[in-house]
Amino acid sequence: MYQLSHLLTEQRSLLATLAHTSIVEGVMPIPISSSSGEQAQAKKQLSDIMQKVEGCVNLLDSSRSLIYEGDLTELDALENKPMRRIHAYLLSDLLILATPSQQSPGRYQLNTSYELPALPVVNIRHIASAFKLLAFPDTRVFQAPSAAIKKEWLDHFDAIKKGKIGPDQNQKSTDVKTPASGNPFDEEDDEEEDEHPHEDPPPPVQIPEWLHEVPEDLDVLIVERHFEEAYHLIEKTREYLNEPSGGDSLDTAFVQECERKLNARVETLTAMLTKELEVTPDKSLQGGLRSARPFIRVLNQLNKTSLSCDLFLALCSSILRAQLKRVRRDGPALSYVTSASTVFFTNLSLMITELQKVAFPSTGECAAAFVVWATREFNLFVSHVIRELFVTQSSLSTLSPCIAAVSAKCDQLTSLGLDLRYLL
Repeated sequence: MYQLSHLLTEQRSLLATLAHTSIVEGVMPIPISSSSGEQAQAKKQLSDIMQKVEGCVNLLDSSRSLIYEGDLTELDALENKPMRRIHAYLLSDLLILATPSQQSPGRYQLNTSYELPALPVVNIRHIASAFKLLAFPDTRVFQAPSAAIKKEWLDHFDAIKKGKIGPDQNQKSTDVKTPASGNPFDEEDDEEEDEHPHEDPPPPVQIPEWLHEVPEDLDVLIVERHFEEAYHLIEKTREYLNEPSGGDSLDTAFVQECERKLNARVETLTAMLTKELEVTPDKSLQGGLRSARPFIRVLNQLNKTSLSCDLFLALCSSILRAQLKRVRRDGPALSYVTSASTVFFTNLSLMITELQKVAFPSTGECAAAFVVWATREFNLFVSHVIRELFVTQSSLSTLSPCIAAVSAKCDQLTSLGLDLRYLL
């Protein structure tokens, strides 16, 4: 065994000497690639993560590599108070967040993961050593142990976003470089190339820095609910891409990627606006139609008029029902019908005005949809009045004034262009 070990050692030394020795004078020695060692180290790092973090086996593969890791403190997004300790692993295209395990010290439980570089990261200046992740629809705030560590986190995020760090950049090429000189026959080839010099390629078009930041800026504006500013940024980007001096001079693949990301943000913005206008049992209607104006305006600007009209009418229905529920059934029938009619037709008049002058001016399709909606709502109101009036104890002298009161309210709507008298 000793002789065999000694023999292997001598052969290893001989091979190393031959690798660094050139038999032709002037030829550079062949470099020994260190990529295999780096790949082994990257695999070891991923293996260590899999052993420490429970539940992350499916997130790790050989194409990823560890860029940075460290402990962070998660803060409450509203009150900025410490909530829990988080151990974060920043990979070449993934961010893994894990919480300390209660049963096994030194081990972690997978909390969540975010794909990069689509995750917007924003620096927070008013909180020491803090930054936030805009993980739609939530915002998570983290605090680093020091300002220097926070800067390292932000620098690594920025490098991944700009493509300076990634799976391709982490795997160095193993190709052996050919010597620049040393072959006497190469000199003739160089002389022939000098006789026919190639023309210099045109300089690459400089892409504006703000254009690179558009996806992240839109994510920030949408999460922070600055919807109109987000729309203006979308329009600015579209105008630049459609200009002959802008989009036509850029690379086609880059323009297509910008349009793809822009369309994805438009869908996200539409979903957020729809959520703001949707009526839920726990949502307050105190603001009425006035509070819905900015959301409807942005939807109309995004050419989502049909969607905004449907949401507008659904909100009107909820407001009508909420107002009618407040009318108490006390006293004689005429008093109740008069109060209910006043509430119904007053709100209907305000909704017609809102539709014609603010929400959908000069929009024939929405006006037609509103007439259909108003007819349905009026039929529901009449059915409610009939249930209250037409009982066995009601006499004709009681019913006539009530019907006359409803008819008088219908007459007032004709001045706004809506005639519902034929439905009585």
